[in-house]
Amino acid sequence: MDHTVQNAAAFLLLSLGIQAFPNEFFGGLFLAISLGYFAAIWMPAQDRRDMRLMLATAVVVSVLAAIVHPKMPGDYPLPFIMGMSGLLSRYAIAIVLRVSSRTMGKTDEIADKTIDKVFGKDD
Repeated sequence: MDHTVQNAAAFLLLSLGIQAFPNEFFGGLFLAISLGYFAAIWMPAQDRRDMRLMLATAVVVSVLAAIVHPKMPGDYPLPFIMGMSGLLSRYAIAIVLRVSSRTMGKTDEIADKTIDKVFGKDD
């Protein structure tokens, strides 16, 4: 890899607050996406949005795990932490989809309670 590309990748990671070598980070990102995909295949999709959400969530959760990695207890390597976060992100998608579907069914009730709380009840 060219030094300018390596420097650009290192500066990108530092701007995100990630204190890791680019090869560790991108290896962990690949591991997170592949383990998230494995979990999505293992646990059948309940919604057609699941695969796209899985990829996006695996990337976001693994990047957040990379940011928090220096503060985590234990001495686990960054690719392991990012891979496990990608694997567990599949279950986060299931929770988000379940909460959003239940919320959609109760939008009128939620809006009414919010309006009553903010502006007072109508008499």
